[in-house]
Amino acid sequence: MSGGSVFVFSSPSGERRSRKGCIAISACILLVIVAVIAVVVGVKVGHKNDNSGADGAAGVSSSTVSISSVCNSTLYPAVCSSTLNGTDPKDPQKYVRIAVEAAMIAINESLNTVTDLAASSPSKNGTQYNTLLTCEQVLTDSLEQLNDSLSQISTLTLGSLQSEVVDVQQLLSAAMTSQDTCLTEVQDFGIWNNSDAINGTKATHATQLLSNALALVTDLTKITSLSDLLPGSHNRRLLYADHTPYRMEEEDSSTHLLGGGGGGGASYPEWMSAGDRRLLQTKPTPNAVVAQDGSGQYTTIQAAVNAAKSSTASRWVIYIKAGTYSEQVNVGKNAKNLLIYGDGIGQTILTGSKSVTGGSTTFLSATLAVQASGFIAMDMSIRNTAGPNGHQAVALRVGGDQSAFSGLSIEGYQDTLYAYTFRQFYTGCTILGTVDYIFGNAAAVFQNCQLLTLPGLQGSQNTYTASGRTDPSQPTGFSFISCNLGVDTPAASSWPTYLGRPWKTYARTVFLECTLGSVINPAGWLLWNGIATSGNLVTYGEYLNRGPGANTAQRVSWSQQLTATQAQTYTVGNFISGEDWLPATTIGFSNNL
Repeated sequence: MSGGSVFVFSSPSGERRSRKGCIAISACILLVIVAVIAVVVGVKVGHKNDNSGADGAAGVSSSTVSISSVCNSTLYPAVCSSTLNGTDPKDPQKYVRIAVEAAMIAINESLNTVTDLAASSPSKNGTQYNTLLTCEQVLTDSLEQLNDSLSQISTLTLGSLQSEVVDVQQLLSAAMTSQDTCLTEVQDFGIWNNSDAINGTKATHATQLLSNALALVTDLTKITSLSDLLPGSHNRRLLYADHTPYRMEEEDSSTHLLGGGGGGGASYPEWMSAGDRRLLQTKPTPNAVVAQDGSGQYTTIQAAVNAAKSSTASRWVIYIKAGTYSEQVNVGKNAKNLLIYGDGIGQTILTGSKSVTGGSTTFLSATLAVQASGFIAMDMSIRNTAGPNGHQAVALRVGGDQSAFSGLSIEGYQDTLYAYTFRQFYTGCTILGTVDYIFGNAAAVFQNCQLLTLPGLQGSQNTYTASGRTDPSQPTGFSFISCNLGVDTPAASSWPTYLGRPWKTYARTVFLECTLGSVINPAGWLLWNGIATSGNLVTYGEYLNRGPGANTAQRVSWSQQLTATQAQTYTVGNFISGEDWLPATTIGFSNNL
């Protein structure tokens, strides 16, 4: 897609001109909501990272003061107040929209700069040129995600608030991650050229605008139910107070592919429909077959993906017969609700070898890249064989919302699994690597998985995880539940190995009831390139882990032992689910730790 694409900031259908009385019930509800928002954001004081001074001079209008109160919950209140100057503080739908549109304008400027740099580049290959291509893709993604968030914001009503605000949070978080991906790779690979829009003050401003928009939307989750807002109500329930994220029924867990066995039955995300759960319990009848011997409709996986019919109502199934498929596969945004499955780990193998040392970027090196929502993959191996000398070399990159993976072997060295954005679920998977080999900024739960380190480069250190959470309002992080952590071969035991390190400022990773091998350093967690971290910004937690690596006596001071209540925050139902707008499920599942 051309980097110069212009996104239309259309006026949302939910905004109506004022007339006598309320034209629509949703408009009436919003009038009730705004009073509560003013109270919520007015009393919540967030971190203030900008040093631009006090908001305005003496004698400012009451409207400006109210906007300042609204902006008090953001990381960058001065930028927020400037963005929303003159906006009615009693109209949250409007001021959130203005904040998002301001971010879109800034991102679009960066995208245009990247397009110009790519067009004028003397070389059309190599890492620097590929970095510009990466920026084109991720900044385009960021604009689309912001545009999608505007569509959802415009139709918010109290009845849809609980589910849709969560979705808007995911979209804005993904938009932030997309923009940060460009910034990170530009800095890593030296694409400077005085391009202020992608690596200077303008880029920083775009980051601040995105952060503020997400903080303002996050404040909407503090609103109570309509009955709580009416006069005389004494019941002040937060949105999630009465939400039941899962059901429990007696069920034979042996019938499930998801869940990997173990007591208590299989666990599924709430957003996975009953139909999709049935698909994961049996081998579904495929719509297309891939076979190297010509016995299917296609001989390559990419050809079958390209031919898949996009549908939001039903799932398209591709069966990949045993064999080794040497190709890079991209599941584009339009290939929604796609399921691929093979003949098992080590039987159906998708393999590639793109790497940073080979001229790729981290983002573009993935053997399998998933951009579409509703993606499921089962029973196969996904590899990047660049080896430790390839440095960053991704086997699987996932940026599609509500994606699930079962019975996979995901194999690489540095940066094996790029859990990039949105909500993801992994179960019964084996993940192999060396440095930061599960990384990204998704909201991802790993259940009953094996994490195994490999021998790396001499003098290096192995880390299972590297969370890329950049903002405290992002609903992202990694949760590992009932997983086994160890080494793939005895030789890997000689490498210093840690649970993770904070790639970004607000990194969040927890290990709950996992078995930790003796290879894990007693400190547990490692600093990012020796840079000190602040314990009140990162979230690194453990709960009831076992095994020789679970002794916490020498853990770093910025990790914590979670309580049972805190641990419940990171379960399948609570961390990556809770959307009321998705179809109700009829098959029960366990969400217990």
